[in-house]
Amino acid sequence: MVLSNGSVYPTTNISKNRVASVDFFAQNRVDWKFNVKDVNGNIVDTFEYKNQKEVHTKWVPKADLPNGTYYISANVTTKDGFKVTSTPTKVTVLQ
Repeated sequence: MVLSNGSVYPTTNISKNRVASVDFFAQNRVDWKFNVKDVNGNIVDTFEYKNQKEVHTKWVPKADLPNGTYYISANVTTKDGFKVTSTPTKVTVLQ
């Protein structure tokens, strides 16, 4: 198991005043790439962390991101090149 746990909270009414906490844990140090996708699967935002066992960050939607439903997921790559993608978390943005 590469990913041991992950969460995004809150998942509703995310805005600059109500940011989403993104907390993910891996078994070992890995490279992380988080994608925020719209309902059509288009990437609208990304953020990356290299060589980390844990990620604790905040996601604030860009000011021009329309209100709606989005999905946040983590793509993880281990040191030996093994890749895993987390189950996407559904969030709503209300600017």
